[in-house]
Parts: sequence; C-alpha cells; structure tokens
Amino acid sequence: MNGQSSIVLIIDNDLAFVFWLGETLVRAGYQPYPAKDVRQARRLLSRLPKPPALVIVNTYFPGAAAFLRAVQQSIIGLEAIGISDPSTRGGELSESIQTAPRPTRLDGSVSEWLNLVERVLSRRNGAAAG
Repeated sequence: MNGQSSIVLIIDNDLAFVFWLGETLVRAGYQPYPAKDVRQARRLLSRLPKPPALVIVNTYFPGAAAFLRAVQQSIIGLEAIGISDPSTRGGELSESIQTAPRPTRLDGSVSEWLNLVERVLSRRNGAAAG
C-alpha cells in the first residue's frame, strides 16, 4: 500500500469523516487535502504543489458535478469517487462516477475505503502506462 505521494482532494463537510479518511490516506502514503465545499476546493486547487490524482467528493453538494467536469477537463486522467449517504439515494454525481457509502462506523471501514482508493488509482496508473 503505497500512494507514491499522490494528492487526493477530499471535498466533504463531515469533519470526522474527512479527518478519518485523511489519516487513513496519510498512513498509506497519499497526500490528502480537505475542502469543506466546492468553493473552497476551487481555491485549494490553485495552491496544491501538483495536480491531484483523485477527487473524493460528496455527491450531494451543489455544483459538485460541474466542478468535477471542469477539473477532469483540465487534469487529464483525474479519477473521482463520490461519497454517498447510506440513508438517502441519488445526488447529482451518483450516476456518473463510482460511489461509496459514508461509513456509519469509521473504524470498520478503513480497508474498504483504502482498497477503493487504490483500485481507482491503479486504473489511472494502468491507463497512463498503456
């Protein structure tokens, strides 16, 4: 499990989840950058040391789909994972990107989320190599 210092932009307003996921990603060798909403993520993008490899975004945020489309057009090969809430369905991104439920118990979901991140980024790395 080595993130090779890939930058992961996490866009969500659930601070406990963002902190938990960020710590999980740091331990695996990734560089997570949190943003509480799409507006903050836009500002953060210009300050990153390099483009992110992955964006993890709350599928229910207003403007999330437009933001992701714009960023994916400017960063070739950018991958995305949507955070879905297990108590509701839908969200403006839930049909267009891979989603994963927000864990109800953070301690039991570490390997699931880390495996998902690594699987999505290996797809990106495989495409870049091919």
